[in-house]
Amino acid sequence: MSYQEVIRNNANALITSSPIGMKISILQGSSTGTAVYVETQTSNTNANGLVSLEIGTGTPLFGTFAVINWASGPYFIKTETDLSGGSNYTISGTKELMSVPYALFSANATLPAGTAVGEMMYWNGNTWVAVAPGVNNQTLTFCSGVPTWGPCPTNNIIVNACGSYVWANNNQTYTTSGTYTGNPVNGVAQTLSLTITPSTTNTTTANSTGAYTWANNGQTYTVSGTYTGTTTNCVTEVLVLTISTVPAIGQVYQGGVLAYLLQPGDQGYDANVPHGLIAAPNDMVETLQWGCGGTLINGADLTSVGSGEQNTLDIITECIFSFAATACLSSGFGGYNDWYLPSRDELTILYQNRVAIGGFTNTNIGSGFEYYWSSTEYNNSSFAWVRDFGSGYSGNGGKNGYYRVRAVRTF
Repeated sequence: MSYQEVIRNNANALITSSPIGMKISILQGSSTGTAVYVETQTSNTNANGLVSLEIGTGTPLFGTFAVINWASGPYFIKTETDLSGGSNYTISGTKELMSVPYALFSANATLPAGTAVGEMMYWNGNTWVAVAPGVNNQTLTFCSGVPTWGPCPTNNIIVNACGSYVWANNNQTYTTSGTYTGNPVNGVAQTLSLTITPSTTNTTTANSTGAYTWANNGQTYTVSGTYTGTTTNCVTEVLVLTISTVPAIGQVYQGGVLAYLLQPGDQGYDANVPHGLIAAPNDMVETLQWGCGGTLINGADLTSVGSGEQNTLDIITECIFSFAATACLSSGFGGYNDWYLPSRDELTILYQNRVAIGGFTNTNIGSGFEYYWSSTEYNNSSFAWVRDFGSGYSGNGGKNGYYRVRAVRTF
C-alpha cells in the first residue's frame, strides 16, 4: 500500500534529501486501537522533504500485512519517525485510513456467488444483496439506497378522515386534504392521498325518569350526563341526558310538597318525564272569600287536573274582587310565582292525599266542617265547588263565604 508523508523537524523545517527511519503500525477500531500489523522501514526524503513508502514491504515486527481483514475497520496508520535514519523515534502521528485500496479489500472480501450473467451486488448496510440482471437499454435507478431497474416505485395510500389524520409512516398530523410524501419503505416511495371532512356533532336532548336506553348505541344510562355515541360520515351523535329523581308523595319538592304525579290519561302526562301537582307548604293565613258573587266567570268552569291555572287566570281577568285566586297567584311560596287556586279535581287530590301532604285543618273524617275553595264555578254566578276536609263532602259553596285556601302549582 503506497504511503507518502512530508517530514519536518520540531522547528517545522523540512527534512530534505536525508535518510530517515520509520516505524509504521496499523491500528484497528480507533486512533488508540489494537495494532494488527507493525513494521519498520528506512528511506530517504527528496528535495521537497517527501518520503515515499510501500507499506507491507518493510521489516515486520508484528502481524502479517496480507491477512489484514480490511472489512473489519475502521483502520488508522500510526507513524513514528527517527530523523537520523535509526530507530530512536521522536516524532509520531496517527491518521485514519479513509479508504482502502480495492485490491487489498477484495483480497479478503467474501461475496455471494452469482446466479446469472449480469447480476450485480449492492451493500444495504448489513449484507450484500443481489440485483437481478436487467434487459438491453434498461435504466438502473438509485431509489432510496436501492439500485432499481426502471423508475422508482411508489406506494400511494388513499385515506378519508374526519377532522385530522395522523400518518403512522412519519407520525405527522394533517388537518387539510392533499397529497403528501412520507418516508420510503424497503426502497419504495410512500405517498398519502388524503381527504379531510370536518367533524360535526348531532345532539339529542332527553329527559327520563329512571334508566334511559339510547337507540343510537343500545346503551342504558342511569345517571344524568353527556354521552358520545356512534360516528357516521364524520357526524358524531351526542346525548345530553337528564334523569329526574322525583320524591314520594308528601315530600318537600320545588317550593312545596309533592301532592300528585300525573298518570296515563291526565293532561300533560309524559312517560319519560315526570309531571305532577305540588301543594303549598301550608294554607293561607286566613280564610278568604272566593269573591265575584253574582258574576259568572267565562271559562272558570274547568274541573280536570291541570286546569286550575287557567281557571285562576280567568277569574282574576274578569273580576276585580277575586280574593282567593289573587292570594294564590301572589303567594310566592318557595320563590315560585306560578301558584294558583286548584280546580275541583285538583282539590279532590289534595283531600285524598291530605295526610301525606299535611297542614290541613280537620283531616280526619267526621271531625268537623273545614271547607276549602276550588277555582271551579258551580254552574251559576253565585257558587263555586268546595271540599270539606272534615266530612269529605264535595259540593257548592257561596262565593261570599269565608273558606280556607291551599295554593298549588304544576311541574
